[in-house]
Amino acid sequence: MWFRRRVEGGVQWVAVVQSDTVLHAAQISLGPDRRPRLGWVWQGPSPELSEGLRSLNRVHRLKGAKLTGQLGRSQYRLISTEVPDVPREEWCDAMRWRLKDQVDFPLDDAFLDVLAVPQDTQLRQTHPAMAVVAQRVDFNRMVLAADDVGLTWSAVDIPETALCNLSALAETPEQAHALLVFGDAHGMLVITYKGELLMTRNIEVAVSAVTGSQEARGAALGRAALEVLRTLDTFERMHSQVTLSGLSVVPPEGGEDVLEVLADLVYVPVKSFELSAWMDLALPDDPVGARMARTPSLDELCAIGAALRGCRQAQGLQNLSLVDEASALAAPPTWSALWGLRTSAAVGGVACAAALLMAMLSAADDRQAESLEAEVVALRQQVGQQVVPPEFTQLADLRAQEERQRHLRDALASSILPQSTLYSDYLVALARQSLPGLWITGLSLRGQGADLELSGRMMDPEQLPPYLGRLQQEAQFKGRRFAQVEMHSLQTPESVGGSPIAFTLRGQLPKADEHQPRGSRP
Repeated sequence: MWFRRRVEGGVQWVAVVQSDTVLHAAQISLGPDRRPRLGWVWQGPSPELSEGLRSLNRVHRLKGAKLTGQLGRSQYRLISTEVPDVPREEWCDAMRWRLKDQVDFPLDDAFLDVLAVPQDTQLRQTHPAMAVVAQRVDFNRMVLAADDVGLTWSAVDIPETALCNLSALAETPEQAHALLVFGDAHGMLVITYKGELLMTRNIEVAVSAVTGSQEARGAALGRAALEVLRTLDTFERMHSQVTLSGLSVVPPEGGEDVLEVLADLVYVPVKSFELSAWMDLALPDDPVGARMARTPSLDELCAIGAALRGCRQAQGLQNLSLVDEASALAAPPTWSALWGLRTSAAVGGVACAAALLMAMLSAADDRQAESLEAEVVALRQQVGQQVVPPEFTQLADLRAQEERQRHLRDALASSILPQSTLYSDYLVALARQSLPGLWITGLSLRGQGADLELSGRMMDPEQLPPYLGRLQQEAQFKGRRFAQVEMHSLQTPESVGGSPIAFTLRGQLPKADEHQPRGSRP
């Protein structure tokens, strides 16, 4: 430990991302005009994090750069919550009590930080926030791996906030922006506003499915588009006071046609996200540099986004703080190797003298320990003979009763869910039950889907009853009663071969207290 180098503070940020057995790294600095500059990207084999850092340090000397790491997908929890009603410096302590039942590990020794969400995006009076919780054991492994190479971490990040830094670059003033990236195992969608993270969603569609055969690509993009639509619907409900400027997509290598397919499925403008539009790329003029400019991978983008931490600091935006600055493991060394050797020799001499002294005092300590043990045994016997007051038993019963009532309230709260009606679910149901010669021209939902009006046209009026029977197979239309049916012909002097018939259906969902008499038919 005495021979490790000290990493001095600087204006360059280097971020590393460990993905299986490969280490990705990127270096970002700020130019004179405060525009980010991507100095280099690197990747290499890394069976262990320390080996990857050692290889990276040989190629790019990291002295003078600020090093930031990134936790894996299973090493942290990102929880939506609300800002506690305490000063900013006391948020973390207040959150530990609030989130202790939402994670499967103790929070007393865990890392926890809170990111506030912009409050002017919704009508709610509460202030939403996102809490990031990570176990200390994972951080200690990262610290020891860097310590083996003579490095220290200046920050530890997560993939969601790294992609948030990239999405913030493409924002339009006073509008939100969405960024979609596909990775080897899953995709990620983040929505940002004023440089801060509003929403995030993991999309279980791998890049191999997006770049596969035409049939597999269509199915994968259909699933991804459905997840994006659901997320955008949730965003519009929760953040109704801000509009979304569009969706930027990083096309994967070999799947550049993804933008055209998603543009047909998603109702917001879709465009390609290009790094060169938002930062200066000092990359070599070779195939790797060209690929990075057009189709970087998810791990490479996470490394670049995490290295933009210095840009956020310059803009006064929030940053995660998952590094324990008071920890001896995270603190940089202050002594050189020479002073370390001299101090080791001095400590060795003092240790020899102390050993002789301890040997003489050992016998006295043993006698004192035996005396204390006898006193402890006597005290235990006295405590065992004491009678427990009835108030303690009553207190225990009250606590057990309170716990049962809390579980009951939670069960009742979870069973009463607000009914949500998504236009996308009704449109998908109508698309599945399409019928030749009959088409839908209008759909109106009111009262969260309780009142429905469906209008369309058909060539033959006998098609309407079987079509309604098919709609009853869908969950959105099952049990729905159409109390009013209007039909009229659209015949015109120019009609040839029959004229279409317009129809309008109006109906409501049956009330919960309605029931059919025995023997009657609906």
